[in-house]
Amino acid sequence: MRSGIDPRIDYVFKRLFGSEGGEPLLAALLAAVTGRAVAGLELLNPFSRLEFAGQKVSIYDVRARGSGGTQFHAEMQMLYGWVFRKRFLHYWAEIHGGRMQRGDYHETTRPTVGVCFLAEEGFAGPAFHNTTARV
Repeated sequence: MRSGIDPRIDYVFKRLFGSEGGEPLLAALLAAVTGRAVAGLELLNPFSRLEFAGQKVSIYDVRARGSGGTQFHAEMQMLYGWVFRKRFLHYWAEIHGGRMQRGDYHETTRPTVGVCFLAEEGFAGPAFHNTTARV
């Protein structure tokens, strides 16, 4: 049975995968994309921490941490503009860089996985995992 609700709409995507109770659905989605089991997901605050008054606030679609310490950032993007690559890289760097605490070692930092769901092709090349699917 089809609901008629389009999961590619930003608000719907956030409600399905980024709301309390959506962790099993998010785990299944991330496992399907990464090809690895994702267990023990904990949803994280979708707003970036501000370190000073003039800093720009980043609002992520979905942020979560798995039981192994890997962080996940998932974005739904219907309109792919030229700036999206830079914004997504900024989001990933902000999330990954914000994990380090005083006394931590770079060698022990757990991965940060960024996943983009795009309405059109935006990332290409051997460094990116691309899959085309019709919804």
